[in-house]
Amino acid sequence: MLTEKSKAYRHTIATLAFSSFLVFCNLYTVQPMLSLFSEKFNVSESMANWIFASGSLGISCCLIPWAIFADHFGRKIIILVSLILTTLTSLLLFFSHDLTTWIGLRLLQGLSLAGMPAVAVAYITEEFEQNAVISAVGIYIAANTLGGISGRLIGGVLSEYFSPNSAMLFCSLITLLGVITTYLYLPKESQFTPQSLAVKGVIKNLCQHIRNPQLWRTFLIGGVSFGMFINLFSVVGLHLEQAPWDFSTTQVSLLFLCYLSGTVTASMAGKLSYKWGTIKIMFLGWGIFSIGILFTLFDSLGLIIIGLLICSIGFFLVHSLASAWVGKTAIRARALASALYLSCYYLGASLGGFYLLYFYQKMSWKVVPLSAELLLLTIPSLIWRLKKAVNI
Repeated sequence: MLTEKSKAYRHTIATLAFSSFLVFCNLYTVQPMLSLFSEKFNVSESMANWIFASGSLGISCCLIPWAIFADHFGRKIIILVSLILTTLTSLLLFFSHDLTTWIGLRLLQGLSLAGMPAVAVAYITEEFEQNAVISAVGIYIAANTLGGISGRLIGGVLSEYFSPNSAMLFCSLITLLGVITTYLYLPKESQFTPQSLAVKGVIKNLCQHIRNPQLWRTFLIGGVSFGMFINLFSVVGLHLEQAPWDFSTTQVSLLFLCYLSGTVTASMAGKLSYKWGTIKIMFLGWGIFSIGILFTLFDSLGLIIIGLLICSIGFFLVHSLASAWVGKTAIRARALASALYLSCYYLGASLGGFYLLYFYQKMSWKVVPLSAELLLLTIPSLIWRLKKAVNI
């Protein structure tokens, strides 16, 4: 098994991090473009949001099938197939010029992207020594944030100065590089035990995970927190495109640099949990996230940005530890357990946008942060139940 600070550890986590970077770069490239799509296709912002939401929905729907195949065929082959299909769908988006095609191909892209996140945490928990798992998951999630930031910057800048399609061509080319890198440098799994593809066995594993209170509560924590976090950024962007700020698409994309505070936090989550305990740090993350949201209620651009920075710190503490919790708690079919967590996670991302956009369009911006806080109030009780289950 791979030990922390070994050369093999560094090479493997770097390759996984780069693959993760590419997945989230592709997924989030369109997020700063919502107002451009609304104008280009002459539709409402809620309808334009389907271009973003369909990608998350595609991931949510296909994580479990990918995980089932990964538990049978292995991890590396699934990561490679996922990246190859992502390269092709991004290239097809370059040639797309109507709303229906964009939504359909983004859904297909989400189905393609799902392979990598369905497998990554399971690969880490199997191939890395136990003491290295949380740190490795933290680095992996930090790469997620960097990919998401980069994708949004690419989307914002290229769509404003060229076209939304040009951003997809760029993503296709760099993802092809990821295919080559993964093929050459990601070690084939050595601790993997194939699971049967028999429907009975799959259903048995699914039911075991769903009935496990430590797992399904963690699934809900991930879905609610991510749904509010990711879509708060979307609606903040729409808010700041209005007077008196009048942000451009490029300026909206720059807001996502606030994720960098979360990138640092994700990479530190393992060390913090070792010192203080996973449950305590998850509570801390929820509290920080909730405080950050309140800062966005002010009409000061500086306070809004500070709020987004604080939100990123809190959310990525919660997500990093929740993701690692699933990997450690699942006794068997770990890829399937991780897929269930991420299915809830991305379903939250897909549905949360329509939830927050409803309040934004029907009421006012001031109601949006409060509606996000309302759903986040469910998280402390879920974390407390995890604490009682492990008695720490």
